[in-house]
Amino acid sequence: MRKEAMSEFAVLHKTDTGDYLRIDSLDLTLRICKGGYIPRSGLYLAAHLSQRGVQGEVLDVGTGDTGLLAYCMAKLNARRVMACDINPGTIECARTAGDNQAIDWLISDVFANIPKNYRFDLIVSNPPQLPMPIQGALHDYGGPGGRATILRLISGARRFLKDSGSLVMLCFDFLGVDERWSATPSLEEIAVDHGFTLKVVAQHEKSVKPGGQTEKHLPWIKAVYPLYQFKEDKENNPVHLIQIVELKWQKKQGAF
Repeated sequence: MRKEAMSEFAVLHKTDTGDYLRIDSLDLTLRICKGGYIPRSGLYLAAHLSQRGVQGEVLDVGTGDTGLLAYCMAKLNARRVMACDINPGTIECARTAGDNQAIDWLISDVFANIPKNYRFDLIVSNPPQLPMPIQGALHDYGGPGGRATILRLISGARRFLKDSGSLVMLCFDFLGVDERWSATPSLEEIAVDHGFTLKVVAQHEKSVKPGGQTEKHLPWIKAVYPLYQFKEDKENNPVHLIQIVELKWQKKQGAF
C-alpha cells in the first residue's frame, strides 16, 4: 500500500484492490471508483466545514465521484443530507463510496430536480469552474468564463434556503470573487444583486500543477481575466488562491 498526503485533512491510500480516501478526524473512509475524480481542492472546503460544524438540513450540489462533502456533512451529524450531480455515473460512484445509507442521492443539473418544497439550512458546493474555450470534463468545465455553475448557484439558492440559511462554496480567486479582474462584475456584486451578502471566510494558496488542466488553460484564463496577476511559488509555478465564500440572505432594514 502507498500513502499520499492530499492535505492536512486527508490521505490517499493506493492498494492492489483499489484506492480510497481516509479522513481520520471524521473516521471516514471513501472508496474511489476506478478512474474516479479525486477532489483535491474540495478537501479545503470539507476541512473548513468540518471545523465550523454543521446543523440541520444540508444540500451538496455537484457532489462528485466520492460524494466527499455529503459524507462529511453526514459524519458531522447534519439532520438530513441530500447530494446531487448531473452525471448518473457519478451519483452511482458516490453512492457506493462510503457506508452511510442515510444520504439522499439525486441526479440533478444544479437545482433542476431538487423538490420545490425543500428548504435547507446549508447548501454546499465545490462547483466546476475552470474557464475553457470549449467544453471539457464535467468536473472541470465552468464555461468560457468559469462562472457558469457558480452563477446558477447564486441565482437559484434563495429558493431552496431557509431564511437563516447560507450557501458555502469554493471559488478560484482569478474568477473575480470580491474584486473585478475584467469588465464583468465581481461575484460579490452579483450576489448583492440577488439579495445576498458575500464573505470570504477562508482562503488557501494553490500552485498550478505542471501538466494539469489549469496550466493548459492559463493563456485563456489570462485573456478572460486580464487584470489578474498570478504569483509564483519557489519552483516558479503560477499560484492563485482557493477562496471559500459564504452567501447569506440580506434581510432588509425594517423587516421582521
